[in-house]
Amino acid sequence: MLHGWFDFIVGMLFVVYVNPVFWQKITDHFGAENEVQCSLIWLLALHWVTLPINTCWSLYSDFVIEERHGFNKKTIGLFFSDMVKAEAISMVIGGMLIPCLIWIVHWG
Repeated sequence: MLHGWFDFIVGMLFVVYVNPVFWQKITDHFGAENEVQCSLIWLLALHWVTLPINTCWSLYSDFVIEERHGFNKKTIGLFFSDMVKAEAISMVIGGMLIPCLIWIVHWG
């Protein structure tokens, strides 16, 4: 329940304050006409801002809650290597999907 409330509050702060500021800074730097490039950089920046928070919750879930009930078979090294692999895959797939989605929105 605490995790849900924390995510809700952080999400609202991001929607109201962080997202518009990041988007404005990125479009000022790269130009609003470069929508695909700005969108990719904006998503990457937001992802890297929220990554430490999400990593802390995942560490707590895996190594405290699951360990308490005997479900955890991971090591810290395996946790971080899995995280790096997941990040790399999501960057490659997201980097290809986002421009396609922007093109579909413009087409529609």
